Parts: sequence; C-alpha cells; structure tokens
Amino acid sequence: MSTILQGKAVTISGDHLNADRAMGWYLGMDALPPEEIAQKFMAGIDPSIISVVEKGDILVCGRNFGFGKVTTPFLPPLRCWKLSVLLLRASQRNCSSPP
Repeated sequence: MSTILQGKAVTISGDHLNADRAMGWYLGMDALPPEEIAQKFMAGIDPSIISVVEKGDILVCGRNFGFGKVTTPFLPPLRCWKLSVLLLRASQRNCSSPP
C-alpha cells in the first residue's frame, strides 16, 4: 500500500531534539493558551521556523524528536500549526535522555 503526501516539507535537522529546548521552556509556559505557545514553539531550535511553517505542511524531524520531561505541552502547539503530517524516525515519550 502506498501513500502519497502532498504539501511543503519543512525539515528540522538533527536527532534527539529535546522538548525543553524546542519549547524555549520556562516555568508556567504550559499554562499559556496553545496558540500562544505555538508562536514561540521551536524558537530554541530554529527561531525562523514560525515564519516558514504553514497550514498543511509536512514537518520532517529526526530520531527522538520531542523527547524530554515536558512532552505533555509539546503536542498542542503542533496541533495549532495545522500540519498535514508529522514525520519522524522514532519517538520516545516520558524520557529525560536519549538512548
């Protein structure tokens, strides 16, 4: 079975990109509305990404994208981006360090 994906591919290079770093984490950030977090999301990895990602894009990430202690608030900003697909090699949840 084949699946054809359509949309602009936005690549985040590197493996083991920590959720804390992606969130630009600070105390209380998880209490903010997801739309506000989405405006700051990934700033610790690539500050320009918010101006590049558009609705329907395909976000291509490396191995263990989003691992770390703050995985719960990691997903709402991704939903706000309205991506069509999130592609990653592997993901570990609730883990504080890469294997």
